[in-house]
Amino acid sequence: LAKTNREPYRGNLGEAVTDPLYLERNLDTPDNLTPLNLQDTEGYVGKVFNQLLHFFDTSLGTTITDPDASTLTGEDLAVNVFLRSLFLDEERAFTVDVSNLPITSPTLFEGHDRITQFTVTLNQVRILGLDTLTRFNPFRNIGRHTIQNELTWDSLTAQFDVTVDIKPSTLDDAILQDPTSPGISERITIDFTVENVDVEASLLLVLDEVVLGSMELGPLFYTEHILPCVLSVVHEVKLSGFDVDPSYINEPAISGFLSPGLDRVVTDAVVAAFDMYSGALRDAIPNIFQTSVREIINSALLDSYTQDKGNSYCPDIEPIDSGYIDLNKFFNTEKMPYGDVPPMLKENLDNELLSINPRTGRPRINEVLVAPFTKLQSGSAGTLSFPLDLASVFLTDSVSKFGIDTLGFRVFDPKVE
Repeated sequence: LAKTNREPYRGNLGEAVTDPLYLERNLDTPDNLTPLNLQDTEGYVGKVFNQLLHFFDTSLGTTITDPDASTLTGEDLAVNVFLRSLFLDEERAFTVDVSNLPITSPTLFEGHDRITQFTVTLNQVRILGLDTLTRFNPFRNIGRHTIQNELTWDSLTAQFDVTVDIKPSTLDDAILQDPTSPGISERITIDFTVENVDVEASLLLVLDEVVLGSMELGPLFYTEHILPCVLSVVHEVKLSGFDVDPSYINEPAISGFLSPGLDRVVTDAVVAAFDMYSGALRDAIPNIFQTSVREIINSALLDSYTQDKGNSYCPDIEPIDSGYIDLNKFFNTEKMPYGDVPPMLKENLDNELLSINPRTGRPRINEVLVAPFTKLQSGSAGTLSFPLDLASVFLTDSVSKFGIDTLGFRVFDPKVE
């Protein structure tokens, strides 16, 4: 069974699978759509969009305080906190129902011999560890409509929830005739873990430039409208490349058996199969992620959001009567007349930027905002550099009586440290 199932993932699967720009080169868009060129940084819409990508890159890649962090420092990357709050359940898992998997049947294996009937049925798949990112280098424009993200996960676990049914054989020549037991049914989990996983994920992102350019800010101040408004500008989104390279593959772990005898038999069989095919499995993993896992993400996650038109309607917001925003009310946490996003952002900024880092004894704004900004501006954290002339004064006639031909005074290249 293991040899048969790994066969489709061996060898080179061709450019349709391995080339992250294949979908873009074969993209067919309607005549009435103006797709945004992600490499255009000169046009107004393209420039603003790339600035937003840079903002999210900086924001999500920042280390922030998080009491739920899996690290021992009480801090985590903002992108991990974002994943936990938006996509993962209370156990930090992303669950995929078997109906959303690219398989024709949930039955993984059926066997019938003279002793037993044996059936293994897949119920669901859970992915754990998605919030253990240690490297986050996203949003590199590798095509007009394709962005690439370089990521590293500390650990990822695929947890398979399966049911094992064993019944007495019903064959005419079965060893046991007229058995008294109807059989047993066990629901177990199989954990498959990979560690230190380097990922290069490419995303085909076709955006409607006209809709994006005309989008109003008002709806974006309400959390319930952010995702629908973002989806309203998306014409198509697909994971076009998913290159995964784990450093270490752990032995599968099986749990949930009630029968110790059956537990021992199945566990020994799985471990033996792993030992026999672990080398081949290591070679097949990149292709497994480029095909089956990529298809699961596209169908179970991306398509479920984008294909439901109810998820992509950006509502209109009542205009402001006076025409001006009252900043006292804008950040008000009680009435929130302009939406809940501004007060929430202010509260988060206050908590993250003004709180004291116990390790340094200084406000976190220094490490979260000042250090990244100054390093981006000058190349040195904590330093602002301005390579220009502030003032130049040259005196000739007024200094000649002192025996000086020319006196020059120049202020240039100021720095703030």
